[in-house]
Amino acid sequence: MAPERLDSIVLGGGVEALVAATVLAQAGRQVSLLSPDSEEPLAFGHDDAIVDLAIVRELELAAHGLRLGAPPAHVALASGAPLILWPNAEATEAAIATHALRDADAWGAFRARLARAQAEAATGKASVTAWITSTDPRDGAGRDLVTLGAAPLAADLTETFETPALCGMLASRALEGIAASPFTPGTGSLLLRQSVSVPIAGSSTRSFVSGGSPALRRALLARLRVYNNAQPVFGAAVTGLLAERDAVQGANLADGTSLRAASVI
Repeated sequence: MAPERLDSIVLGGGVEALVAATVLAQAGRQVSLLSPDSEEPLAFGHDDAIVDLAIVRELELAAHGLRLGAPPAHVALASGAPLILWPNAEATEAAIATHALRDADAWGAFRARLARAQAEAATGKASVTAWITSTDPRDGAGRDLVTLGAAPLAADLTETFETPALCGMLASRALEGIAASPFTPGTGSLLLRQSVSVPIAGSSTRSFVSGGSPALRRALLARLRVYNNAQPVFGAAVTGLLAERDAVQGANLADGTSLRAASVI
């Protein structure tokens, strides 16, 4: 490790840390990425990855091996028969129709509602006041995002669909990795998580990664290593942070090394 003072230290070896370190290095900062993990990406549990296409273009990740792919299909049993949510909307609607025609009819409206709520979240057009005071019943004014944000996830899904397996599939994706009950008010907004909304409602700005998060991590690491001013360190156990004048100024490592930097992320 370089003994000189760094501009930035980035803690962690996940996708977010690699993006941050790469952007800093691209801006000319002397940066060190400290990851407690080994260099080889390990996959635990569900391993899908969704990436912002602007990041793919800006960091030229395709030139470093990143390949985009279609969303994966998801399968459950409903009344003893398979229920498959395909990447293709029409195929999913047809699969749902074999279990419940009402749910198949509701699927298109559900996808459209998620897409509108996504757009409202992206633009900040989600005003409760504007929605309540509007004289035009067709006026969105953040209606979809507001109602999702107020409703319990379970109530939203069961009011929309009658097939328990379909509700369960959507709820499990929305709640994955989160210690929350689907009956908690406000959890309806979790349907806007990328793992749910991108494969269902579609997106022109995000895409699934072929090979999941390990493939995304490898491409980001290859990009980071292009820069001589970037130093990724794996197996680096951080034991504490250095603080001076109420500001973090560096990190202490288990091997006794101390690194200082103008910023620690």
